[in-house]
Amino acid sequence: MNISVSLPPDLLARVDERMKSGRYASRDEVICAALRVFEQQEDELLTDLRQAWAEGEASGDGGELDIEAIKAEGRRIMAARGRT
Repeated sequence: MNISVSLPPDLLARVDERMKSGRYASRDEVICAALRVFEQQEDELLTDLRQAWAEGEASGDGGELDIEAIKAEGRRIMAARGRT
């Protein structure tokens, strides 16, 4: 199936660089390879998130949360980074 996609000039230049390197025969091949990498990264991220979720659930109840203390800690961290 053919589709048409508009790319900003910087991305089109990157696609063309990879094609001109000789590694890919066409822009289509570059885009397909990029989408495969994107899909693989998403799959890995989901796997990591599912594992972290399972570990969190297995670790038991975290107890009571002090929301004001959590916010204060966040503000302290942001201030230390120069953000308000």
